[in-house]
Amino acid sequence: MEVMELKSSISRKSLYNLSVRQRSRVMFEVKNRLRYRSKDNIADERNRDVQNISIPLVTECGSSTNNDNCNYKCDAQNISIPLVTECVSSTNNYNCNYTCDATLEDDAVVSSFNGTSIEPSFRDRLASCFVDNNLTHIQGNNILSLLRTHPCFFTLPKDVRTLLDTPHTRVVTSDVEPGEYVHFDLEAGIIQHLSDIPIVSIVNYLELDFNIDGCSLDQSSNNQIWPIQCRIVNVQRARPIVVGIYKGAQKPCDPNTYLEKFIADITRIMSADITRINGGINFHGNKVPIRLRCFIADAPARAFILNHRSHVSSHPCSKCKVSGIRCEGRYVFNGINHSLRTNEEYVRCVDEDHHKEGKSPLSMLPIGIISQTPFEYMHLVCLGVMKKMLSAWVCGKYSRLSKLSGRSISIMCARLNNLKKYCPSDFARRPRSLNMCSKYKATEFRQFLLYTGPVVTYGLLDERLYKHFLFLHVAIRILVSNSSSRQFLNFAELALQKFVHRSDTLYGPTFNSYNIHGLLHLTDDVRHFGGLDSFSAFPYENNMSIFRKYCRKPGLPLQQFFKRMKEIEIHGTVDARAIDSSIRVSALYNNNSNCRQYRKIKFNGILLSIDVRDNCCILHNGSICIVCNIVLDNNLYRLAVKKFLQVEDFYDIGVLSSALQTYICSTLSSEILYINLDEVHAKCYRMPFWNSTSMDNNDSDEEDNSPRYVVAAIVHSEKA
Repeated sequence: MEVMELKSSISRKSLYNLSVRQRSRVMFEVKNRLRYRSKDNIADERNRDVQNISIPLVTECGSSTNNDNCNYKCDAQNISIPLVTECVSSTNNYNCNYTCDATLEDDAVVSSFNGTSIEPSFRDRLASCFVDNNLTHIQGNNILSLLRTHPCFFTLPKDVRTLLDTPHTRVVTSDVEPGEYVHFDLEAGIIQHLSDIPIVSIVNYLELDFNIDGCSLDQSSNNQIWPIQCRIVNVQRARPIVVGIYKGAQKPCDPNTYLEKFIADITRIMSADITRINGGINFHGNKVPIRLRCFIADAPARAFILNHRSHVSSHPCSKCKVSGIRCEGRYVFNGINHSLRTNEEYVRCVDEDHHKEGKSPLSMLPIGIISQTPFEYMHLVCLGVMKKMLSAWVCGKYSRLSKLSGRSISIMCARLNNLKKYCPSDFARRPRSLNMCSKYKATEFRQFLLYTGPVVTYGLLDERLYKHFLFLHVAIRILVSNSSSRQFLNFAELALQKFVHRSDTLYGPTFNSYNIHGLLHLTDDVRHFGGLDSFSAFPYENNMSIFRKYCRKPGLPLQQFFKRMKEIEIHGTVDARAIDSSIRVSALYNNNSNCRQYRKIKFNGILLSIDVRDNCCILHNGSICIVCNIVLDNNLYRLAVKKFLQVEDFYDIGVLSSALQTYICSTLSSEILYINLDEVHAKCYRMPFWNSTSMDNNDSDEEDNSPRYVVAAIVHSEKA
């Protein structure tokens, strides 16, 4: 069977139910296996590939039972040759000019930590292809069955579980009422993760963050899972590591039972004994100390692990002693000055109105139980406060005075729709209509708060509501930045206090919920840990999809996930991300003798292109530029740019918008300047500016000779 015949057979098999992406990956590996060799290279290949494996009964490339159409002969008699020398067997009638150079046995793969790598065998690449594309065992067995009909692949195993080294041992789970729990070895997970990253990223100590959250396993049952995830904060682009998973019809009843094995694991790693002088991870013969930085969780999960009363109670705050007031069936939390709790008091559980019976399991760890369990802004600000404000504007949920008119909402929707063509590719989702705001994801609320919100609401919101919104916008832009000065942090704290203080007046007495109160504590957490993105739940939330992905059927989900993780540990392909300091270009569109011209370039974590979505940037000297071209001249990449000649502030609420890298720009220069890449300070989000008189749904400014734009530097981080 020839390559095209094999390809057609695989693509026609409807029983595989493979996606186009999965099918293309499998065919890519098969095609690599069946690469063509010329006659002149056959002898050299044989000499190089000789192994101590004796294959009897094969002396030539064909037999008397086949049509001998193969031009390649093998004089093998009583010599050792590879498992498969050519693509013709003695039992099949194939006419093939393809030869396979490598055996299907496993080759050693050296970690990137050692600085060297060995080309993996076809069997390894096929296993990695199955794992990376999450093929089910039925799909994998069908593909293996077809591949084995070709003589090149007859040594492949019949069962995909053999190929993937799926564990055959029973997965041990623990009873955690009202469900069950499986624990992974944290130290082994960290070592595996460190082995997959470049040696330049290894640090002197490991700073660990932990995340605990709950989610439903599927939509057809009440089953929910509560995974424990860990991330090495001070290692660049570190991905979350799964430490343990609970599954049950309800959340765990007792946090001490739920975290028992996790606490024991952490204590063992940090304890000092003969092999651990001062505690730490034993990695390649070196002891790497670990430090526990913080525990990241939303309000329900934080209340659970700290063992205090929930966010709907009268004393829910773990940071201060605020007392809620009952109003229209819910507790509201007014005021901005409340006495703070201390770590020592919290461990002793002195506040009976706040604590539940028993101590928090985190009190057994060497951490500040209050100072190291921060309020994280993905749930608190994006899914909490920002969603609450949009509901007030669009639906009038809390007060009819804050509801926008139907005409204003239509104009805002039109503006958001117009921004789709300007939205940088850094954002996972482009702006959607406000009619869909109830279905917004956290990233969409973040984009509205940090970038598009002040632009699309300009001239439409009541002046008091708009200024109130700007307090939140400015404060979060300051807190998201990793380079905010002490003065800016103090201003952010003051802005959030004003926001909380005025909320009940503008939005009604029931608006000041637990999330609104939580804004008062964000600045202190930023002072302690750094920018909001450094301790947000975004990286862990992005990783939550794997739990549904790897549980393929309702029965025994923990066992399924455990085995999938072991398969990934052995055969998973490391995500090869470019180092931020590297330069990558793409979409070459002019390759003349003088210089090469490209459409896209990525450097220092910044992606720029000549497309309208990604062509705006700010330079270190403060100039706002539009990228017109990307050239390679004398082995040096340079950007051809045009500068905006008129730049002014967008707002002033005690701090100028320019101080937060937000501007109104107009009058683009006709002169083209060539700049070096190191002159670029940040990428920007460029948005049309609609003034208060431009109330129609059209982008009228685009037709002007001198269009005006609001340009905001992208300050949030997708790496965190």
